[in-house]
Amino acid sequence: MDKKAEYQLSNALALDKKYKKLFIENGAFNDEVEKYRNILRNSFEQIFLIDLNYAVSNDIESSLWRNIFYLVIDDYRKKNKEYKRVYNNLNQEGKFEFKVYSSLFHSFIKESISFYTDFIQKLTKLYNLTQVTKVFKPVELSLIDVDIGKYIYYLNNKYIL
Repeated sequence: MDKKAEYQLSNALALDKKYKKLFIENGAFNDEVEKYRNILRNSFEQIFLIDLNYAVSNDIESSLWRNIFYLVIDDYRKKNKEYKRVYNNLNQEGKFEFKVYSSLFHSFIKESISFYTDFIQKLTKLYNLTQVTKVFKPVELSLIDVDIGKYIYYLNNKYIL
């Protein structure tokens, strides 16, 4: 076990508490929340880059997904459900606010896909991996270009209007 990875995880966990508090207080796309989300995402990524075995044994990928990505997706799904329920009764400002939030979420999804694509490429290059089954659910790396399209399609249909 690498002490740097352990130190990075302890910092990430402390940062995660502050991030979640800010997220609850200010929403997913507040500037300060986004800043902390990016710092936390990079902290989780660094754990993988420092010590892959430590990251896998501590289920860092699950923390990365749950705390950085799923938190925002779940928030959007809840807000989207509420907006759909009251959309016809919203004034123009309310409808515009919903469109802005949806646009921010779409950008977040695109950025998330880009992050994971780059992240997988970094891991495969650094650790000479041919597939990432020990890190993520089984994914043949030779199929990534094909599967990214399916992933985008899935996210659009599952989480976006």
